[in-house]
Amino acid sequence: MSVDASKSDSKWDSTIGVKAYSTVYYDNKTDPRGSKHWDMSKVKGGWKVTDNRYSLSGMKVTYGQNGWSYWKGGVVTGQVSTKYPKGTTFSYTVPSSWKPVVANGSFSVEGSAVGCTSYVKIKKSGSKSWSLSFTNNLGS
Repeated sequence: MSVDASKSDSKWDSTIGVKAYSTVYYDNKTDPRGSKHWDMSKVKGGWKVTDNRYSLSGMKVTYGQNGWSYWKGGVVTGQVSTKYPKGTTFSYTVPSSWKPVVANGSFSVEGSAVGCTSYVKIKKSGSKSWSLSFTNNLGS
């Protein structure tokens, strides 16, 4: 699998006890008119726990690419997938049937949403639980 580029990012929860991280791998494609498109190929990531008093549950990952696409001849919606990892890491390959979508700022009124959002519930012994949501989008 050849990949043109990737974007990595991370976010700590409010207690600095858990860090969410992810990398979005994508290809840059240019249509015949010169408009740049993004074509996501894979997402990887997870959650790092810095204190063994913390436990994680309810892991969820949603990734997608939606927006205007030359290869569809219009706006693409519904290119989204939600997964429920069993552990603290994840790696998912994007379906090859998904169409590339125009990069932010290029000929698109609607804009594009290309990336990955992860969610986890955190519990510290002796405390109430809370959640951590983290989005890693191209163009942001």
